[in-house]
Amino acid sequence: MLDNVAVQQYNESFLEKIATPEGQAALSEAGKQYIKTELLESAFSRAIIPQEPITTSDCQRNKYDNSLYLIRDIEPDAAALGVDNIGEPDGTYVKGERYIIPIVNFVTKRFQITVEDLRAYQYKITKRIEDKSVPILEKLEDKFFLRLIGAAAFNSGLGKVKMVGTGEDYANAKPLEFNARDFIKIKNLLAAGINGGDPKRKEVATLLMTQETYETAVLLPGVGDDFGKDRVLNGITSDTLYGTKVTRTIKSDMLPNGHIWAFTAPDFLGHNFALGDPSFEIKSNFGLIEWQTKESIGMGIGNTRSVAVLTLKGSGTPGGTSADLTINPANDGDVTDANVLAVYDYYKSLTI
Repeated sequence: MLDNVAVQQYNESFLEKIATPEGQAALSEAGKQYIKTELLESAFSRAIIPQEPITTSDCQRNKYDNSLYLIRDIEPDAAALGVDNIGEPDGTYVKGERYIIPIVNFVTKRFQITVEDLRAYQYKITKRIEDKSVPILEKLEDKFFLRLIGAAAFNSGLGKVKMVGTGEDYANAKPLEFNARDFIKIKNLLAAGINGGDPKRKEVATLLMTQETYETAVLLPGVGDDFGKDRVLNGITSDTLYGTKVTRTIKSDMLPNGHIWAFTAPDFLGHNFALGDPSFEIKSNFGLIEWQTKESIGMGIGNTRSVAVLTLKGSGTPGGTSADLTINPANDGDVTDANVLAVYDYYKSLTI
């Protein structure tokens, strides 16, 4: 840990650099590269649908405003999630050959610190900049993704939604414990209604759950010899559970403990695009240092049947409120069930 003298020297060096246009440009470029790397390693949505770079020339312009969008193919015999011109789910699903993926812009608020405050600041200023940039953008990306998959699971086009309760006997199920019966149930649920000769269309390629939910399976038998062995894929640490890749997240403030999401391979699921690199702007003017981060992405679910969620007994709204987000297996997929609707409404409520 740096002592106060070293921190002050570091911050003074920072002030010298930001005092010139050349120094501001260098800091902006360094910040952009840092954010680009950290987002790759932190956003769980990118682990499930890897992000592809695009340019403006790949996009089309909306004739009603200045927004951009892409058009991509829908999986054969499938339905894509319908969205409005800013990427929000509109409660419909689209059948046909192609669907629209709007480009959405995420922007952090403009953060500030005075030169005088920086001289007295007890921490490296770059640490404060990092803490006010990457976590905000990655949460925006992942919240947006959860909104999309929540709408996709509810609008699966099957008559019954792909939202179910535990595979255990409900009365005897242990709260928030994920086991082999749950795994079999989520696999069968995901495969339901998916057509085509390629068996990979129906396979669970990735499970998404919170770290706490994942840890309930650690002591269960039969999870596989490679259970718990971390590996890094595209910068994301993942594990296997019953031979299936698991993406874990500590973001239990948005993904409820006890909710297990299952996805097919990205090729059969949807798209995730980045329009250019994230931008990071920092400047000093009249003794005030300001910085802001922006990014433009396009995310779409091209096959609503390639998404499913299982809720363990005891699942609830993040933050300790009393809202019950557990589906009783007796009401699996029932669009009129109060708890099914509560799960759908929760993901719909995740504001961007």
